[in-house]
Amino acid sequence: MIQRIDPRSAQRSDSDAGIPRANADPERVSEDKSGTEKDDPLESAIVHLCAIGENMRRLMALRAERRRLRVRKLIVTGIWLTLVLIALIPLVITGVIRFVGGMAQGLALLFDGRTWLGDLTTGLVILGGLALAVLAIRSWLPSRGLQKKEGGLGIDAH
Repeated sequence: MIQRIDPRSAQRSDSDAGIPRANADPERVSEDKSGTEKDDPLESAIVHLCAIGENMRRLMALRAERRRLRVRKLIVTGIWLTLVLIALIPLVITGVIRFVGGMAQGLALLFDGRTWLGDLTTGLVILGGLALAVLAIRSWLPSRGLQKKEGGLGIDAH
């Protein structure tokens, strides 16, 4: 069976229960002849509600601070990525230009000094490589076509 304890008959104080008695009104607390305080249920409820309110304010402040820190971290990460891209994009472009130029010159040497034929062949090789890359990527991706099902039994209607 569960025992009910009457708060008026309990001889412990709020500090024994781990509950601080912040801002307690001395006029509302009555003392017995032995010098111990009697717990007023209304006052105890008010103290508990004040503590809950303070904890909720702290929780909201912490959540707001976490959001501010998350935004700050995203901004710093974005700045770093921008700086890295600013440094890497010219290097990649320079490398591609040198590769294409070198390939065109090498093919021109193979075609007995015909630079136009070397340039044309280089362009065709690069465009063909890009087309093959696009086809390979499309074949690896799952198809997005809708499959018709008959009667909800999971049978394809092809």
